[in-house]
Amino acid sequence: MSRLFAALLVLALSVAVSATLAQPQPEPPPVRFPFGPGQTNVPFELVQQDGKTAWKVSGKGNVRVEDLVGGLASAQGLRVSYSMAAAGRLRDSLPYVGPDAGVVIPHAELTEFASDLLSSAGLTIVGASTGKARVVRIEEAAGHALYVTEPELEKLPAGEWVMVRGAPRYASVETIAMVAQARTRADGGVQLRVETGAFVVTGMAGPVRTMLRLIRDADVPGAGDDGKLVRVYDLPGSTKAADAVLVIRALFDDPGQSVHNVEKNVVIQAKGASRVNAAALPTNNRVVVRATGADHALVQAVIDAMK
Repeated sequence: MSRLFAALLVLALSVAVSATLAQPQPEPPPVRFPFGPGQTNVPFELVQQDGKTAWKVSGKGNVRVEDLVGGLASAQGLRVSYSMAAAGRLRDSLPYVGPDAGVVIPHAELTEFASDLLSSAGLTIVGASTGKARVVRIEEAAGHALYVTEPELEKLPAGEWVMVRGAPRYASVETIAMVAQARTRADGGVQLRVETGAFVVTGMAGPVRTMLRLIRDADVPGAGDDGKLVRVYDLPGSTKAADAVLVIRALFDDPGQSVHNVEKNVVIQAKGASRVNAAALPTNNRVVVRATGADHALVQAVIDAMK
């Protein structure tokens, strides 16, 4: 009897276990990064500034790419994706340094700050101002930049990647390229492409705005195809315009020689062309100078020395 009871008990347990295994098992909950107040995977203190989330950066340390991007997505409510080339860098460690007392990165500057840190791994963020950001290699950023007009550019945060097309009114595109050369870099900074009668500037909105200001300053009446620009300089009160012109001409005039044979074998020496043209304005204590951008810097130095 006891054997029969034991057999029935084993049979009942087997049926119960089989029924349990046959039931669908609940799926495990999705992994969620804890980016809430007081608990974060970024090594920065979360603070509120003007009702918006900001980061307080203190001391020095490192943060992983995936943690930095996750914290940015949470702070700014972004949907973030990665390019194929950038996806392999998620666990890269990014160094940062801040003052021991800490410095607060405002909400509007978080993307620019994150891009600055990501640049040490050759990465950057594009499209954050649209709410759909993408982490890409720096060399890919130009292909993802937002195409905007100059009025639209003024409204964008400094860290957004943009492309702006313009055309000079007075200067040649060659002159524009020369003026912009000092601001262009091959390592992912501002890029200038010259087209027929136009130019295209690509980069982060902040540096692009600076580049366009330089271009507009150079694109004035008198900017010719030889790359020379016309500028007016105010002189110190004790300096006479005529004296300033003499000094400028003495500094830049090239006394090159040319020999001409005329009647009775008389030889005449002629002065070569001047690099800089300067003249005193008759109505006030100012001088007008026509020169290249590099020579204008020397002219300014000469005028500053007269004070």
